[in-house]
Amino acid sequence: MEDRHVAFEDLNALLDVQDADAPEQAFFGVYDGHGGVDAANYTAAQLHLQVTAQEAFKTDPAAGLRAGFKATDVAFLKKAEREALTSGATACAVLMRPKKLYISWLGDSQAMLCRGGKDVELMIPHKPSNEDEKKRIEDNGGVVVWYGAWRVNGILSVARAIGDKKLKQWVIGDPDVGEFDLDGSEEFMLIACDGLWDVMDSEKVCSPVT
Repeated sequence: MEDRHVAFEDLNALLDVQDADAPEQAFFGVYDGHGGVDAANYTAAQLHLQVTAQEAFKTDPAAGLRAGFKATDVAFLKKAEREALTSGATACAVLMRPKKLYISWLGDSQAMLCRGGKDVELMIPHKPSNEDEKKRIEDNGGVVVWYGAWRVNGILSVARAIGDKKLKQWVIGDPDVGEFDLDGSEEFMLIACDGLWDVMDSEKVCSPVT
């Protein structure tokens, strides 16, 4: 298995935050590795640290997530160059603060929220079959072809990821970020890799649990 995950229910305690005015916050992430486990291991160990180290994080968590994802990708690519690593990893991370949920992602690992017994769409995964992703890849000289699934250059079935040194021209490390209000009617949130989402959609997940 090349999947990794983190669950920090008290991010302030993990980071030894001493500011009494700092909001309570939790951080959760799922990282689905491919071509080896190195990128997933690195992301699990470093992403939350890169995110919280960003200058914007305290006042603009969405900007902190975006910058932290990019910084993690850049740092892993340097490691990959030194150590001849070619692996990559999708990433889906959620930051929760009082009455706010922030989500950032690369690839097809996904998060969903169940509120009032109904699923809430939080994101659209980065798949090569998406028209905007397909156009971006082709505009950069790549191709998207069917080989058991839609794949970048016939190889990788995700359009964005951390790592993937040999495909970086097309499999970019620029995440999408979302921000959502929490009103107290939420039952649960679920984050999972494509192993779940390939066989179930968020409505099917929400219904039996609630």
